[in-house]
Amino acid sequence: MDPGSKYQPYTPVHLPDRQWPSKIQRTAPIWTSVDLRDGNQALASPMNEEQKIIFFKTLVKCGFKEIEVAFPSASDTDFGFVRRIIEDGLIPDDVYIQVLSPAREELIRRTFEAVKGAKNVVFHMYNAASPLFREVVFNNDQARTVDLAVRHTKLVRELMEHYSKPENGGTNFRYEYSPETFSQTEPDFAIQLCDAVREAWGLASPGNKIIFNLPNTVEMSPPNHYADLIEYFCRNIKHRDSVIVSLHPHNDRGCGVAAAELGMLAGAERVEEGQEVADEPIEPVFTVAADGDLVTGDPFHGVFDLSVPFRNVTNLRQAGFLSSGWRGGARPLWCAAKRQGP
Repeated sequence: MDPGSKYQPYTPVHLPDRQWPSKIQRTAPIWTSVDLRDGNQALASPMNEEQKIIFFKTLVKCGFKEIEVAFPSASDTDFGFVRRIIEDGLIPDDVYIQVLSPAREELIRRTFEAVKGAKNVVFHMYNAASPLFREVVFNNDQARTVDLAVRHTKLVRELMEHYSKPENGGTNFRYEYSPETFSQTEPDFAIQLCDAVREAWGLASPGNKIIFNLPNTVEMSPPNHYADLIEYFCRNIKHRDSVIVSLHPHNDRGCGVAAAELGMLAGAERVEEGQEVADEPIEPVFTVAADGDLVTGDPFHGVFDLSVPFRNVTNLRQAGFLSSGWRGGARPLWCAAKRQGP
């Protein structure tokens, strides 16, 4: 069968007055490392606890202030790793660890148990929003998808209130929500879903912003389309001043760095990424390439914070090789195509 007739093309966003093509990036985003979670799950042999410790310490030395450390409910290894970095005092006071959970009550409760006693935590919850997942995987419609996200967001708030009390750990929480498969979801429905989540959480304000993370799942379209989706979202989401728009580009087409750069021009303030040391080519954009492009491509020198990820970049590479078991040849950290292409 001809693939051109088998698969439907992506639907362009009607945005005739798009603004991102004429903008220049003048500030660095919030860089959030997801190597220990998203990068790790892509490895043929996932990292053990000791390997994760090495990588975590290196990310801290590189200056990352947000690090997604695990999917604690997925395995005893992930759960134990989170408990260890908390109990051994390995998390600096100015670093937020981030943990991921699907919108399932038992897994959300398990995730909160994992982070008990941590000083700063980003709790990251997701559920799939695209028509294919709704209708084929979960046999859901839009209304039930919204209800799922709202019900579990209310549970997250309830547990945040519990674990933020001094007698229960005294954790300072922030909330992140991902409409998984965002790039394959109807733009207006993604906005409706996120607005409902923000309202259910009820704590978003300009001083306590909710994070909406928008994954470019399997990179099914070119980076300009992702930028259109981001600009449309930023224009239409309610209470924009109480929201951080976060990018989660993938690299299936080899355009992950471009998608991140254009998504920032479109209005996003945060990027979830990997370090390009040994992870899969389909995993998120890697910081060294993206940050390096921003610095070298900017005509106004001195506007970017170079502390991430260029500090300790050699140690980062060594830690990645050691932690992942990668045995391939050396590759430039700032190459933009990862393992795809020449």
